[in-house]
Amino acid sequence: MEKLHINEPINFDLRKAASWLKFLSILNYVYMGLSILFTLIVIIFSIMIMSDRYGDTGAGAIMLVLSLFFGVLYAVILYFSATYGIRFSSNINNALISNNQESMQKAFSSLGSYFKLHGILAIIYIILTILYILFVVIFMSTSSGPYYY
Repeated sequence: MEKLHINEPINFDLRKAASWLKFLSILNYVYMGLSILFTLIVIIFSIMIMSDRYGDTGAGAIMLVLSLFFGVLYAVILYFSATYGIRFSSNINNALISNNQESMQKAFSSLGSYFKLHGILAIIYIILTILYILFVVIFMSTSSGPYYY
């Protein structure tokens, strides 16, 4: 089997891709931090609502559970996305500088994991969109509709 040769244009393009993915990964880490911060803020407000002296209608507990679930889920997704991107960026740069085949393999393994994660998220998004459309169609078909007198 013939060995793969990485010439200067390919080297340049791989470094450029690594730089962009590193930038996007850093943004994901920032978004993850903001997600955690906003989740903590919502948790504080939901606790304040639950301790309201006029009585809680359950809204505080619902806010608490939903903010914990979605805040942690979003932060975990961002963490893995950013980590795979940073790993690709550092390993591909190391491979190109030192001509290290193992670093190249690790880089593309991380890139594969990055795309697998985003592929799974895309499938989940499509399924949720279809479920939402079905819900709207069913709701609209079972409702009594507009009242015309």
